[in-house]
Amino acid sequence: VGEPSVRDKSRFLLEKSLLTGMETLGVDPKDTRAQDFCSIFAWNLEETVNEKYHISSVSMSNEYRDKIRSLRFNLQDPKNPMLCARVLAGNLSIQELISASTEALASNELKQMRRQVVEESIKNVVLSADSAKLVQPTDGISTELGLKTSIGKPTMVKTRSPAIAHSAKLGEKFV
Repeated sequence: VGEPSVRDKSRFLLEKSLLTGMETLGVDPKDTRAQDFCSIFAWNLEETVNEKYHISSVSMSNEYRDKIRSLRFNLQDPKNPMLCARVLAGNLSIQELISASTEALASNELKQMRRQVVEESIKNVVLSADSAKLVQPTDGISTELGLKTSIGKPTMVKTRSPAIAHSAKLGEKFV
């Protein structure tokens, strides 16, 4: 007849993700009861996501697409079988599932990796107002820099050396 709608594609992809998650848990994805369960659950899940994130009848919102994408990834993630197990066992309701942030849905391994990235970012701060050493001026020129650290917080550093000002603007590390 026609091309499947975005919602139909979303339901199909959610169903496929649930079946993949079930397979990771040891359930045969060819079992018709498992397929029926995943189909109904995917339908209900997509319906709830649509109610929460769909804004107009013309096109899907980015929030709808992002949430569907996030759910698909996390439900079929072989490193996160407990999420799918909790969902399929009814220990995590559809409402709780779609209200959870991407970070909350992530596997423990991914959460740990994200924590390490944040810790590394904090350690690699280019300059801070407390730790920057000021070079004694030789030419009497004072330059104020508005720098962003690797975690995105602006830091103002005042130096009287154009060489340091130039280096800092290029992102060189020095403390």
